Amino acid sequence: MKQFIKIFFVYYVVFLFMGCETLIKGKQNLNIEQFNKIGAGIAKKSEVEQLLGKPDRVEGGQWIYESDGSEKMWVSFENNIVNAISMSVWEEDKFKSVESLLQSFTGSWTVLKEPMSNPHLAPSLCYLEDLENGKRIRINSYKKNVEYIAKWKPTKDQGSIKDYLYRNVGKEFCIASSCSKVVDPDAWEHNHCEWLEKIVVNKQRPVRNKKPKSKKTNKNRSL
Repeated sequence: MKQFIKIFFVYYVVFLFMGCETLIKGKQNLNIEQFNKIGAGIAKKSEVEQLLGKPDRVEGGQWIYESDGSEKMWVSFENNIVNAISMSVWEEDKFKSVESLLQSFTGSWTVLKEPMSNPHLAPSLCYLEDLENGKRIRINSYKKNVEYIAKWKPTKDQGSIKDYLYRNVGKEFCIASSCSKVVDPDAWEHNHCEWLEKIVVNKQRPVRNKKPKSKKTNKNRSL
C-alpha cells in the first residue's frame, strides 16, 4: 500500500510539473498564428480568452498579455468586440523578417519613412501601412527586422501614422548650449527604406499569365 501511495505521489508531482510547463509555454509562445485568428471588429472577448487565456493585466479596458515577464500582446475592446490588437515582435520570433511576416500578414502596403526630425539622430524606422484593411507594421531599417505589428477595425476617420512621424519636425533639440532644429524633414539624403520598397513592389507585383505556346504546323507535310 505504501509503495502504491509513493508511486501515485511521484506521478502526481510529474503531472503537476508537466501541467505548469504547458501553461508557461502557452504564455511564452504568443505567435503570428494566434494574432491572425483574432479578427478586429469580429472576435468577442470570450473568443480571445479561449484562444489566449486570461490576460496578465487589464488597464483601461485593454487586455495585456506577457511573455517571459514582458508585455507581448495588447487587445482593446469596444462593446465586448475586439477593436484593435497589437503585438511586439522580438529577435527570437520566427516571423521577425519582413519576408517571413508578409507571407502570413498580407495587405496592400504603403511604405512610410521616418523623416529627419532630430538633428542629432538619423531616422531609423520604416512602416508598412494598409489603412483600408486596418494594418500596420513597424520595422527597424538597419537591422531589417520587424519590431511591432498592429491591426484594427477599419474606420473612415483612421488617419495615417505619417502625422505622428512628423511630430518633432521643427522642434528645437539641444545638447549642452548648442541648439538646432530640422526645418526640412527630407534633409536626410539616404533613403533608409529603399530595400523595403523593393520587397513590397516585388510582393505586390501582379503575376502575368503566360500565353500557351501554339503548336507549330509542319510546313513540309506531304500531300
